[in-house]
Amino acid sequence: NNLMYVFSTLYGKKQVPVMQIKYIEVKSHKLHIHKINEIFTVSGNLNDIEEIFNQYGFMKIHQSYLVNYRFIKLIKRTSVILDDGTELPLSRGRFEQIQICYMRLSREN
Repeated sequence: NNLMYVFSTLYGKKQVPVMQIKYIEVKSHKLHIHKINEIFTVSGNLNDIEEIFNQYGFMKIHQSYLVNYRFIKLIKRTSVILDDGTELPLSRGRFEQIQICYMRLSREN
């Protein structure tokens, strides 16, 4: 629960508790880190960070989104609803895979 990840921002290093990250979104070759009370931007590639964050309960629901399963409230066929009402797109081919992964992570933790 106290696991920290260090991001390199334009303003220097930013240490963030992994469990406070709701989701990571890629837009225009930048990663937008959506925390509980903050959003910040870093340079990077979603595929690189996906390997690291998968082990902490993050799931790639779409080519542009990596989501912390702990904040998922509902998985619909075309979207994922977070506990704060945020709706993120779910890739067509990932619906069943995401459901299975979510159930597994929920049981493990």
